[in-house]
Amino acid sequence: MKLPGYLKPSLEEIEAQIKRLGREDILGVREIKELPNILLGGEVIKKLARGRGILVATNRRLIYAKSSWGTLDVIQSFSYDKISSVQYEPGGLEGARITVYTEPTIAYIEEVTSQQALEFCNYVTALIFGSEQSEGTQEEC
Repeated sequence: MKLPGYLKPSLEEIEAQIKRLGREDILGVREIKELPNILLGGEVIKKLARGRGILVATNRRLIYAKSSWGTLDVIQSFSYDKISSVQYEPGGLEGARITVYTEPTIAYIEEVTSQQALEFCNYVTALIFGSEQSEGTQEEC
């Protein structure tokens, strides 16, 4: 019998969450396949952004995971209460950049499509400042 909140989600459960978010386009990405090893029991994916790696907003924290040469080599986890801000920087052909500011860490994810970056930034900003929905469309969400 599975006890909710205690067991880590399986890859199938994670893929179902991603499909509910309408992000089937990233199901085959290496970092997604590693999420069963990264997510905690009871963690639910709320928003995703893909660029050089992935940013995953869950009900508990923000996760940045990046792989290169077939190996997951970067995993950063940020508690929402430790995030001071997120910033959206529009880009040209190479895509936008999301910057996550915490004390003392700054994390970047680059080559994110502009619309995806803006939506992700707005979502996380709403979470960290406690509002239902952020309407910000400026560079600093």
